[in-house]
Amino acid sequence: MIATGRAERLITIVVMAVVLLALTSSGAIAAEGQPGWRPIFDLVMRWLNFLILVFIIVKFARRPLKAFLTRQKEDIAAEIDRLEQAKAALTARVQETNTQLEESNLRFEKLKERIVLSGEKRKQELIDEANRESEFLLEGAKRRIDNQVLQAKKSLRDDLIDTAFERALEKLPGVITSEDTQRLTRQYLDSTLQD
Repeated sequence: MIATGRAERLITIVVMAVVLLALTSSGAIAAEGQPGWRPIFDLVMRWLNFLILVFIIVKFARRPLKAFLTRQKEDIAAEIDRLEQAKAALTARVQETNTQLEESNLRFEKLKERIVLSGEKRKQELIDEANRESEFLLEGAKRRIDNQVLQAKKSLRDDLIDTAFERALEKLPGVITSEDTQRLTRQYLDSTLQD
């Protein structure tokens, strides 16, 4: 029944097309001045062939074409689903990567803080060590200066004693008598024997 209704509609369309062509082409024939039926016949046959071709395509190729289009639709839907899943997986990977990047940034900041603290600690240790070393060097320099002062005092005292001794030798021979020399020698010998 459905096919009969379609066939009737198709026949109606073909008849109307032929009548319409006949009506529109008669003016063109009259305008030419030649009453020829061949151009109209050719035009009608072209339309008839076109309609037959459309009918054959609709009648025989409809189901395979519909099945082909349905398969294409399913394939495209499956491809869209696959792409959506791939997109979701990539989105999840991007979020995971962003999370790892944030964690890495946090670890980097913590590591940076530890390095800075370690550097500050090492800096303070170096400063303390430099202070101890400078104190040690200052004490060594102070000892050397004190030693040089003592040596200078000793040298000055020795020079003073030598000078005093030389002056005494110059002045004493006229002041000390031989009795004084014997008395001093005895005192010296007595003091050494007692020790």
